[in-house]
Amino acid sequence: MEHNNFSLEAPFQVVGAALRTSHGTAQADLPGHYQQTLSSGCLNQIEANSGPKEMIMVYTNYESDYSGAYDAVLGHRSQSNPAPEQLAEADILAGDYVRFKVPSLSALAEAWNYIHTQWPQRDRRRYDADYEIHRGLDQPVEIYVGIV
Repeated sequence: MEHNNFSLEAPFQVVGAALRTSHGTAQADLPGHYQQTLSSGCLNQIEANSGPKEMIMVYTNYESDYSGAYDAVLGHRSQSNPAPEQLAEADILAGDYVRFKVPSLSALAEAWNYIHTQWPQRDRRRYDADYEIHRGLDQPVEIYVGIV
């Protein structure tokens, strides 16, 4: 899987709809969360700092490692502080990440499976916040995994 090191110089915040999920239920939970968030219009409350088609999915508040529970926050890069009611904030810390390029939204589960089970550097994960950048349903997705 194509990937490269990436250094995030400045932290940023994502505001969006949150869902508590886990490795065991994510494949069932996340597509519905994505569709419900988009159809509800709740993200229209956010003063987005990113392009109108750029959505960010943040995985944060890890209970342990990838096998435990975590929060999935789907939203936009934002300076809305505090977050509008019913929405959550997720902080992306500055630091080192590995960027994985995934050809499509439908290939995300396979990419995460690779990261969790086969990626040689998986033991370097920070488990504070990982994120994906989505630029449209038929566009490639970038996964950013925080590393130490």
